[in-house]
Amino acid sequence: MTDLRRSSDEIRVKLQAARQRAPRDFDWYPHDTLANILTIERLTGGDSRGLLDLAAGKPVLDIGCADGEMAFWLESLGCEVHAIDNPVTNFNSMLGVRALRGELHSKIQILEADLDSRFTLPAPEYGLAFALGLLYHLKNPFYLMERLSKHARHCFFSTAITEYLPGLYENAAAAPAAYLADVYEVNRDSTNYWFFTDAGFRRLLARSNWEVCRYLLLTDEGKSGPGSIAGQRAFCLARSKYVNAGSVILYGGGWHRPEEAGWRWTERKFAIRIESARFTGADEIRLELYVPEIVLAGGKSVTLRALANGQPLAPERFLSPGLYEYRRKLPVPAGESDVRIDFSLDRALPPDAADSRERGIIVRAAEACGSA
Repeated sequence: MTDLRRSSDEIRVKLQAARQRAPRDFDWYPHDTLANILTIERLTGGDSRGLLDLAAGKPVLDIGCADGEMAFWLESLGCEVHAIDNPVTNFNSMLGVRALRGELHSKIQILEADLDSRFTLPAPEYGLAFALGLLYHLKNPFYLMERLSKHARHCFFSTAITEYLPGLYENAAAAPAAYLADVYEVNRDSTNYWFFTDAGFRRLLARSNWEVCRYLLLTDEGKSGPGSIAGQRAFCLARSKYVNAGSVILYGGGWHRPEEAGWRWTERKFAIRIESARFTGADEIRLELYVPEIVLAGGKSVTLRALANGQPLAPERFLSPGLYEYRRKLPVPAGESDVRIDFSLDRALPPDAADSRERGIIVRAAEACGSA
C-alpha cells in the first residue's frame, strides 16, 4: 500500500467518527471526494514526499472543498490548508466542513467565496492547489483558472469531459470546444454548466497559463456511452506558466510588473534565485523569453549573459526577434545550495515619452528543472 493510500484510509476513519459525533441538522455531502486520491496516486507515483515537494513548504489550497475531506487529508500530511467554497452552491451551505473542523480540532482556514466573481485568497502564494470536480460547476471556469495561475505554482485539476456535442454526428474529442448544458440537462443539476472536449480542456489549460505535467483521461463509469455529455473525466497535474508563480523566485530589481497573461518585461539587468529546500535535484535554469523587434532596431543583436553564484554561464546572442528557449546547466545542483543567477543584456530600450521603464526582453516562463 502506498503512502498516499495509507494516509487516506487513516483520515477516512477519523472523518467517519467525526461525522457520528457531530450534532447536525443538515445532510453530509454524498460523494466520496477521497476517492480522488487513487487518481492522484497515479499522477504522483503514490509517494507523499513527492506531493509535499510540489507544495514546497507553501500553503495548499482546496478550492471547491465540499465537506473538506481533501483539506483534512492534506492537513494530516502536515500541510497548512486553506479551503474555499461558495455556501450558495455548496451541498450543505458549508455547514459540513465547519462541523468536521470543530470535531477534528483542525486548523484549516475556511473561506466563503463566489468563485465566479472577484474573490480574495487568504495567501498571496500557494505551492499546490486542488480544483477537483469543480470546473463544470462554474459559469466562468476560465476566470478561475487564470486567477489561480497567478497564485499557485502547481494544481491538480479534474473535470467532466465529453466526446459528444448535441447536433453533431462525429466524435468531437479532437475539437477544442465546450458544451453549455441546459438547466437540469445533466444529472438534473442546475449548477452543471460547461462540458469540455478533451482538446477543449487542454486548450483551456494552455490559454489560462497552465502547463500540463501529467494527464489522465478516464472513462466515467455509469456515464459513458453514445450521446453521453459527461462520459469521461480528465485528471491532470499542471504547473503555472505565470512568471510570478513559477519555480524560481524573481530577485532584486530588474523585473517590471507582470502583464495580464503573466509575462514580464525585464530591465537590462535582472536576477532570480532558486532555493535549495524547494527544488532538490534541479540542475538547469530554463527561460522562455521573447526578444522584441523594437529592441533590435537597426538590425543589431542582443546578447544575454549570466553569472550563477558568481560563475559565468555561456552567453547567448539573439540575431532576430522572436520566441526563444534559454537553458543553461547550473554550476551546482539547486538541492545542494541556493543559486542566485544575475542576468545582463548588452542592449535595452531606455525610458521614453511613451514608456518610463527601461525595457530589455520579455520573460514568459522561468523554471529550475532537471536535465535528465
